[in-house]
Amino acid sequence: MERAPIPLTIVLAPNGAVTAGFAQTIKKTDFSSVFVSKGKAEVLKTLQYQKMAVICVQNAKTKHNKESLAAAQGVTADPQFSGASRIVRIDPKDPAESSFLHALKVNTAFHEAQVVIIAPSGSVVARFSGAVSADKVVAKLTGYEGSGCASGCCGPVG
Repeated sequence: MERAPIPLTIVLAPNGAVTAGFAQTIKKTDFSSVFVSKGKAEVLKTLQYQKMAVICVQNAKTKHNKESLAAAQGVTADPQFSGASRIVRIDPKDPAESSFLHALKVNTAFHEAQVVIIAPSGSVVARFSGAVSADKVVAKLTGYEGSGCASGCCGPVG
């Protein structure tokens, strides 16, 4: 059995998400990465609970907000993902979120709502811009999009 090194310092965001951990000593330069934005903290907490983060990047000025939010809600309501996903909303013009959105490769100059899906492993698994449907997002997540199997005709009984 392995043990954690002592001393061990764990940094938590106000919502309880672990944002950093330091074994032994902490250097001054280590502190630059421990403070995260509210959106990143919500995503980290979601991932730490082994759930998929369905990030809605939108604000009052982006187009197709209703459609992208409905798509995100459709994913979280889908039987395959309902207990394993959570929606996180992030304003693309919030300066506190800019470095996180940049790391996610979200174009904040884009004027349409965007949906970014992150798996519990921390990998971005899908991106959508503009008016997207829940069916399209679920199809992408389950690997059926563009495979010709969306109707289920090529499954074990098809």
